[in-house]
Amino acid sequence: MDECLRELGAYCFIPYQTPGFYLSKAIAEQNSYRIYVLKNHGLITCSDNKEEAFNLTLRIHKRAKQLLGVSDSNAQPSIKYVQENVFESITQGLPAMVLHALLATDNLKEILFPDQAVFLFDKVNITETPDSSKPVNIHPRTGAIIYYETENKAMALEENIWALCNILHEQQKQGLQPDFLSTDDCAYLLNMDMEKYRQQLVK
Repeated sequence: MDECLRELGAYCFIPYQTPGFYLSKAIAEQNSYRIYVLKNHGLITCSDNKEEAFNLTLRIHKRAKQLLGVSDSNAQPSIKYVQENVFESITQGLPAMVLHALLATDNLKEILFPDQAVFLFDKVNITETPDSSKPVNIHPRTGAIIYYETENKAMALEENIWALCNILHEQQKQGLQPDFLSTDDCAYLLNMDMEKYRQQLVK
């Protein structure tokens, strides 16, 4: 990734900070860059022109995929209506990734990025018998996922699982070890009023 980013200009790596004040402060202290990589968060690009910032993001994504050997995929997070407040994951390739990247390891017990803590923490049931009291039900042998939630919430959960699986899958391919958030970081996130409010926005 260092090679990819340096091709496109100087960049700044920001160690993990909790969202909000501390993250904003860390970025503000390094305000002369167009590209920021935020550990356990992601990528930020800056410009006085929104199109330029957007195009820079696309260029970084494209070059990173080339360097990492990631093939383009038409798969997008998708869910299917089953009945009221019950939805099924139909994202292409996701069940296999769930089995390999999550269930074959203890990765589902760990938190890799803030949205995972906010939207998935303590919401997953892994069993052959669905439990409607848990929003996310994953079949342990097939990787199939059923959501007991509204459509918008089910989609938010699907997007989080899709992102998590893709990150872990690519890390495994590259021989990298995930650097999960600490228990204290997760507890802080879950108690943030801002994150509780953000959860309420998804209805």
